[in-house]
Amino acid sequence: MAKRRHLTILQLNDSHGYFELHPELYWAGDKAIYRNAGGYARIATLFKQTRQANPDAVIALDNGDTIHGTFLAVNSRGEALAPILNALAFNGMTAHWEFAYGPESLQNIVNKLDFPLLASNCYQKSNNELAFPPFHIVERNGLRVGIIGIAATIVDKTMPKHFSTGLYFTLGNNELPHHIQHLRDDEGVDLIVVLSHLGYRRLRRSPLHLSYLRRPQAPMGLGFGCFPAHYRWGLWWRLATFCSSPSV
Repeated sequence: MAKRRHLTILQLNDSHGYFELHPELYWAGDKAIYRNAGGYARIATLFKQTRQANPDAVIALDNGDTIHGTFLAVNSRGEALAPILNALAFNGMTAHWEFAYGPESLQNIVNKLDFPLLASNCYQKSNNELAFPPFHIVERNGLRVGIIGIAATIVDKTMPKHFSTGLYFTLGNNELPHHIQHLRDDEGVDLIVVLSHLGYRRLRRSPLHLSYLRRPQAPMGLGFGCFPAHYRWGLWWRLATFCSSPSV
């Protein structure tokens, strides 16, 4: 019988440059309520407590919409977030509004991070090569975990043109099966995590849904999706972040 191993995955999204604890809108049934949330010092404490309780068994991921949104973030063109994100010790992230400063500025920020920005669907127009790594492998608690990133597919379609200067984005439909097969067959991973900025509903309806991972001998698969801000009933709301602790 295979040894049972525990793995905790921390997932954060849409912090939008909010450094401090701040009011956020939540829904309690059909009633809109506000409560304080976020704040990087508070988040860092939660991350630290989780890592102390699960030594060598925690992976931390960021789905994007992280380095844009507040005055300090925008005024520093996102660079003020780099040391904070490094202190949180993420293992990977993907992107959406990160492209707001332009691809060159984003690359400068990525160069300051201790972890990779993953985007299996973002290509350079000049040579059709990927602008960022498509996946990253992390080893925790005796498990090899492959993390595949899918950036927001709308960056070159509905966002301002300077967001995607020299880049184009696919839906990721063709890339995902290829990377899953490579991670499974060539890298021998035990778990595959798809880190996307698509939103749960879009991920579930699209060909990117993780049905590919249900093939025989496929490793266990998890999908983490988010989307920046959705307009509903005349009010802005955000998908809640969550933690997952599967046992493998």
